[in-house]
Amino acid sequence: MTHKIALTAILAVLATNAAFADVVIQPKTGTHPTENCAGNPIGDSTGDAVNYRAVWDENVYQFTLDPKHYTSASDNTGSGPNPGEAGTSVIYEKYGIGWFKTGNTTTRVVSDQIEVSGEGKNIVVPEYDGYGFGGYFRCKDVSGDTDCEQIITSTGFLQNNALNTLTSDGTLYAKWTANEHTITYDCGTGVSGQHPSTQSESIDFNGNWSGIPNANSISNSGTDANTATVTGCSKEGWHPVSWSCVYDDSGSTTLTIPESGTTLYNVDDNATCTLQWERNNITLTWDPDNGNTMADTYCDYDTTNGLIIPANPEKTGYTFMGWEIVD
Repeated sequence: MTHKIALTAILAVLATNAAFADVVIQPKTGTHPTENCAGNPIGDSTGDAVNYRAVWDENVYQFTLDPKHYTSASDNTGSGPNPGEAGTSVIYEKYGIGWFKTGNTTTRVVSDQIEVSGEGKNIVVPEYDGYGFGGYFRCKDVSGDTDCEQIITSTGFLQNNALNTLTSDGTLYAKWTANEHTITYDCGTGVSGQHPSTQSESIDFNGNWSGIPNANSISNSGTDANTATVTGCSKEGWHPVSWSCVYDDSGSTTLTIPESGTTLYNVDDNATCTLQWERNNITLTWDPDNGNTMADTYCDYDTTNGLIIPANPEKTGYTFMGWEIVD
């Protein structure tokens, strides 16, 4: 008698997704065959056909979590913490099943599943001073790449609909967003206009800041200038010289006004900056109207500080009566 043997397997799974684990032999009678076809035909005592089916175990893949901050896909250096220095460093994918905190790619054993929510179902996320963590992605440059799949959220949970059908070990890359800080400006006391036209601005952490709003509008000099302005701020007879800035967490500092706005400061905290003023130094020109010349003298605006009045001039046939201001 000829005995038929039928073997079935899921070929798609065989190709990429799982490791062959064992063969389950299921004769109709439920007895395990002890001989091969050279003896009694494999099967039950009645000689009926026997069906065989392959058994598979899903592969386990290891993914390194890279917490560095990269500025582009071609950035091979990055900044911030190195892999293994911040937060969870490795996670595992069991093909078609999910993501796990612990795993073994050889024995294909995994445990402690990462889920979309739930107490203890997330990983430990990294920290980087001045930046907010945005999750782990499959590609390095996540600044707007819509094809870059997210696996882990900013809070360390599994992203909804995250892929679990990856078929090789790999690396997942952190996304970082610079914290935004607000610089608020105030014109200071005794000033026309209590706020400059740029009352505040938001600047990324370590972003460039000129230290002043509209730096090029500053006027510090002029032979007849009794006013000097930073856009929206003016104080007759005074000129602005610096901002006194109080930072939320790191105290106060004084930033000198740059002439062209090219001096830059790194911003790492919110701040309120109040404009500081100095009196204009006025040049006094004396004309004795007698054919002679007299040296100029100087004084601070609206005060006698530094004021020197020259000796009374002489002119034949005249009596000196004093000085008058000439336009």
